[in-house]
Amino acid sequence: MSPLQATAGLPPWRRLQWWCLLAALLWLGLGGMVAQALIERDQRAAHAAQQQEAEAAARRAAERLAQHLRLYEALGDWLSLRGDLPAALRRAQALRQRHTGWAGLDQPARHALLTAEPPLRELSAQLERLQGIAAVQLLYVLDDQGWCVAASRWQTATDCIGAQYADRAYFRQALASGHGQQFSMGRQLRQPFLFFATRVGDRSQPPAAAVLRIAVKELALLLPASGELTAVLDEHGVALADSVGRHTLQRLPGQAAAVAAERYGVTELQAMPIEAVGASQWRYADQTLNGVLLPVPGTALRVLHLKPAAPMELAALAARQRALLALGGGLALLMLAERLLDRRERNRARTAQLQTLAEELHNLAHTDALSGAANRRGFLQGVDVELARAQRSGAPLSLLMLDIDHFKRINDQYGHATGDVAIAELARRCAAQQRPYDLLGRLGGEEFAMLLPGADADTACRVAERVREQVQALPVPAPGLAEALHMTVSIGVAAWQAGDDADTLLARADAALYAAKQAGRNRVVRAEPPTIAA
Repeated sequence: MSPLQATAGLPPWRRLQWWCLLAALLWLGLGGMVAQALIERDQRAAHAAQQQEAEAAARRAAERLAQHLRLYEALGDWLSLRGDLPAALRRAQALRQRHTGWAGLDQPARHALLTAEPPLRELSAQLERLQGIAAVQLLYVLDDQGWCVAASRWQTATDCIGAQYADRAYFRQALASGHGQQFSMGRQLRQPFLFFATRVGDRSQPPAAAVLRIAVKELALLLPASGELTAVLDEHGVALADSVGRHTLQRLPGQAAAVAAERYGVTELQAMPIEAVGASQWRYADQTLNGVLLPVPGTALRVLHLKPAAPMELAALAARQRALLALGGGLALLMLAERLLDRRERNRARTAQLQTLAEELHNLAHTDALSGAANRRGFLQGVDVELARAQRSGAPLSLLMLDIDHFKRINDQYGHATGDVAIAELARRCAAQQRPYDLLGRLGGEEFAMLLPGADADTACRVAERVREQVQALPVPAPGLAEALHMTVSIGVAAWQAGDDADTLLARADAALYAAKQAGRNRVVRAEPPTIAA
């Protein structure tokens, strides 16, 4: 029976009601298809945006790593030009020639002979002073035979002076091409290190090498502390450092496990719980994430960054909402006015709920829940805004980088709950010193940053000193402790200079913070323009 035959004997108002129901069913089906099409479009757009964010984060991490590694290489170049190296190397060569059984001596005996020579002892003392300034783990010099003749940690016989390193790849590369790099396990400490070697001397004297050793755990300090996984991988796919601290010395599945295990001196390297499931997606910890693997310029390293896929529920709700609004416009011609008004009221209520939810999500995305300060993302957005303002107006702008001293010891001794109290209390005391237009952010862990628009370096140092004094002077009351917790903070200060972007300003403040740590902690260090000795 056709619809016309079914409604032929009905009163007009019943017939209209029947046709309204049929039209409503047709519109509902059409609205469902429109909503599904909008949802799929929003999901594709969201995935593309998230992938772009992952690529941008990986690129920033790779560029920051490359910048720091270039600084280490430049330091090696500068060290190789020291005027006291040729005389010290000649003295070491003469000493080795006087002792025909040099290789048969044990390492402590060779250490004693080398450090007894005044030129070599003075060179080691100079390296010791330079190590504190450069914030590296070890500086040492190898002669043309690969013997270590001077080192920054020279006052103990168990250190590397007198040891043989001729088989090290970085030493052979430096003698052959001028520079060498290697990521390997240290022989004595059995920890992974980065080695940078630079050839010393010209053709008139035997070649030698100046070497810097950096603990690979320092790489983790250069990675973003956003809660997303960022890992630094060597050429064999082994994670030298990662932002979450759970995958160091683990390898990507399918990589050269035997070669990597031999390099790092272990029987077997555990595979990371991760696998590529597409051109831009990875499976990690039972989640499908957007990810990208990029090379670090000028090195054999790579950076892997995984970004969790943002929930699509909000986009789906918005798409359905647009479809329902279109459906409501069609049903307005067919349904009674009171029902249309009722539907419109429900739509308004749902729109208000979505707006409230969007505002809550925005606050969660830009605020750190523990400290109440801006999170890393929100803080970096504020830095970009103030940098643009400073570049237009020429007004001063300064940045403080703050870090709780010995925070790991607080967590280990008193527990993570007490550590959380210390983080929240540091944020409260920083907020007490900031102006309404200053910006406080938690960059990750116990590390904070404070942006001071309109403040020059001297003003910023005074603010930093007030924060440091207040933290030191007022103990932190912590639940469950018999006595209040005493803590201190180290602060690095950097003032904006023409040409600075967010990365360079943060890097200089970060370097000043490291200098404060190296100088003994509980102090304020101001970043100065770099100077290279002639």
